[in-house]
Amino acid sequence: MIETISSKKSSNENCPEHKIPLLYYCIQCLEPLCSDCFMFGKKHKDHEIKHLDIIYKNHLELIKNETKDLQSKLDNLNNILLNIEEKISLIKHAKQERSLEQDELFDNLKKKYENNNIFIDSIQ
Repeated sequence: MIETISSKKSSNENCPEHKIPLLYYCIQCLEPLCSDCFMFGKKHKDHEIKHLDIIYKNHLELIKNETKDLQSKLDNLNNILLNIEEKISLIKHAKQERSLEQDELFDNLKKKYENNNIFIDSIQ
């Protein structure tokens, strides 16, 4: 519906039939109308007609609200992403610490083994 309003309003602001400004909008047909089409045309006789400016303002407000909602969702997603990145960083750090602990443990076990072998060799 927005495309219909904007394309008609920007490309041709006058009614092609009556050559007067398009000031109204037919809700059922989704098309802008001039006052002659609105008042005297049979095509839109029992249709719901609104002033084009009101339709435009309503759609503009709708777009603003949706933009706010999308911005809020984007902010939430960015916060989630930051939390995930922090957790990844913590996991990497913990992994490095465990790796160092394992290396140290392995080195200690290796030294004990070497010391035990030296002790056994000296006994023999």
